[in-house]
Amino acid sequence: MIFIALAVFSARYSLAENAAIITSPKNIIQGEPLMIRVDGETINDVARILFTGKSLWFFTYNNKPSALFPIDLNQKPGDYKITVKLENGNVIEKTITVTAREKIEEPLGIPAKLGGNTPQAATNLVTNLVKENAVINSVKSALKRYWNEKFIYPVANPIVTDSYGYLRKTGYYTIPHKGTDFRASVDTPVLAMNRGIVRL
Repeated sequence: MIFIALAVFSARYSLAENAAIITSPKNIIQGEPLMIRVDGETINDVARILFTGKSLWFFTYNNKPSALFPIDLNQKPGDYKITVKLENGNVIEKTITVTAREKIEEPLGIPAKLGGNTPQAATNLVTNLVKENAVINSVKSALKRYWNEKFIYPVANPIVTDSYGYLRKTGYYTIPHKGTDFRASVDTPVLAMNRGIVRL
C-alpha cells in the first residue's frame, strides 16, 4: 500500500517537473494579445493561471490548458510574472518581458462635412469615439470557448490601410488607433474571424 502511494506521488511529481509555460508571440510588445499554454499538464491538473496576480479564465486549445491576456497599449514596458497553480499544490512560474511599441504619429484630418479641422469638430469626434467604445465594451462575452478553427481575416482579400497602435493627431487631441482597418467597398460582406456570426 505504501509502495503504491509512493509510486503515484512520484509519477505526479515527475509530471510537474516536465510541465512548462509556453507563451506566444515570442516578442511581446505593448498592445499585443498574449497566449499562455501549459505543456505537460491537462486542464484537470491546472487550478489557476495568473498574470501578475490576476486570475485568468483558461480553456483547452490543441489539447493544452491555455489562456489569453490582452497586453494593454499603455502597459508599462518591463518584466511580468505568469504563475500556474496546479491542483496538486505545485506552482510553475515564468517571467516575460513586454517591450515598448514604436509610437508613430500621423495627422488626422477631419472632413469639411464633419466640421473640418476646428476645436469643436475635434471634440465632437472624440465624443463620438467614446460613445462607440462604450458600445463595443458592452458586448457580452461568455466563459466558454465557442471557436475551434483557425482564425481568418474579416474580408476575403485583406488590404490593411491603417494598422493598430499608432497615434492620430487632430491638432487638438491625440487619439490612439485601437484597431486595424481594411480596404473594402461599401456593402462588402464582413466575415466572422472564427466560428460565429457578425453582429456589430
